[in-house]
Amino acid sequence: MAAADQIHRSPAGGEREGTVVRNRTRLVALSVFLVALHLLLHVGLGLGALAPDLVTLAILIVARTSPLAVAAFAGLVLGLLKDATALSAFGANALAGIVAGILGSLCTRLIVYSRWFFASYLFFGKLAVDTAVWVAGGDNRGSLTEAAVAAGIGGGYLVFVGFFIVILLGLTEERL
Repeated sequence: MAAADQIHRSPAGGEREGTVVRNRTRLVALSVFLVALHLLLHVGLGLGALAPDLVTLAILIVARTSPLAVAAFAGLVLGLLKDATALSAFGANALAGIVAGILGSLCTRLIVYSRWFFASYLFFGKLAVDTAVWVAGGDNRGSLTEAAVAAGIGGGYLVFVGFFIVILLGLTEERL
């Protein structure tokens, strides 16, 4: 049996095709919504650092609910999209998205879902993304202290916004 076939089976061995397709559709719709809202806030309204990093939130949610290869690919695609609108070195957000996708996909298989885990997952995921962007930033990066403070504030902001979106949309572990 192929690895992809095993993903679609429940522990009891029964088929879950309908559930998997609905969850994938919901995940794609949520990701498109978050990316569109990110572009509206950052580019359309020009809020910049005042707006939350919804692309990172989309990457982390996709990584939490997808296999490793899908999470890494989603991180690459969404990172390139974020690179197109960012002032950092081109490719830095793509690299950070891949790292977040891979680490997010790996760590969610090790830890049981809870609110504390979800909050720490979003916080440290944002911290990992900002750290990877800072490392890959080249000559235009600021000091490490400034980057760490900004990443901590951004992580807290992402936790708040992530919980707000999850509550607003009524998403739970089973529905993500």
